[in-house]
Amino acid sequence: MRNRLLHTLVLLAVLAGTTGTAHAMDRLVLPADTSPLDTRWRFPLEVLTRAMMATEDTDGPFCIGRYRLPMHFDRALAELGDGKSINVSIATASREWDEKALPVRVPIFRGVKSYRLLLVNSQSLDRFRDVRTMDDFRRLKGGVVYQWISEDILDRTGCALVRATSYEGLFSMLAARRFDYIPSSLSDCYREASTRTVKNPDLRVEPTLALYIPCPQFFYVSPAFPGLADRIRRGMAILDGNGTLDRMFHDNFDETIRRADLNHRRIIRIDNPNLPDGIPPEDPVLHIRP
Repeated sequence: MRNRLLHTLVLLAVLAGTTGTAHAMDRLVLPADTSPLDTRWRFPLEVLTRAMMATEDTDGPFCIGRYRLPMHFDRALAELGDGKSINVSIATASREWDEKALPVRVPIFRGVKSYRLLLVNSQSLDRFRDVRTMDDFRRLKGGVVYQWISEDILDRTGCALVRATSYEGLFSMLAARRFDYIPSSLSDCYREASTRTVKNPDLRVEPTLALYIPCPQFFYVSPAFPGLADRIRRGMAILDGNGTLDRMFHDNFDETIRRADLNHRRIIRIDNPNLPDGIPPEDPVLHIRP
């Protein structure tokens, strides 16, 4: 239903932009989802569509498409360079991305990406019962996808990690007990668990722990498209200023935040040394607090 709504919104935006003052159409291309079960880009695409619609009167029509293939983050950043295959992507704020692409510094997820819950095998839940500190947590083995932000940060903290090359492969590896947990963002974990229980009936969200890693996520635009970056910035500023972005956030995530019950979890806080200058981890606009 949400995907159909998103496509309808894009179509309406394009049609509406064909009236009045003539403008060239802005064409946005983002990386593809990694699988039919991968819904992690759903909310950002809804936000991006609304931001573009907010600037129709001044900037004209647009269309949003997806590249034919998914991309690891390094490739996405490289492809943004000339903007020939993709010209917009989403990434956790970092110095490298700020240097090589144009950031739109309005946080998309309002902080839910900074909280990581643990997807685990139900038969291994007892292993997490006595975890209180980072030293306790290091005794467990995590599963991550190559180039996830959590891969770099957990590796720096000395956590044992098993790396997968594909997103869906990670869940099969957890089912086979190749590792103890997958660090999944608060925005995604419950959906990831519920959509994969047919193949992985023992997949659960661990109920007592959470990681807090400051990870604001922004839209990043190819440096070959500065006008598009400016349009998205202005659109996001409009959504932020008139309350639309907050309403979208609450509509999408309030129930998930309630379900996560962060106030009753043991939270292990981990620094993110990759944050660019000017993005303080403690900024209350960027991060929800339990």
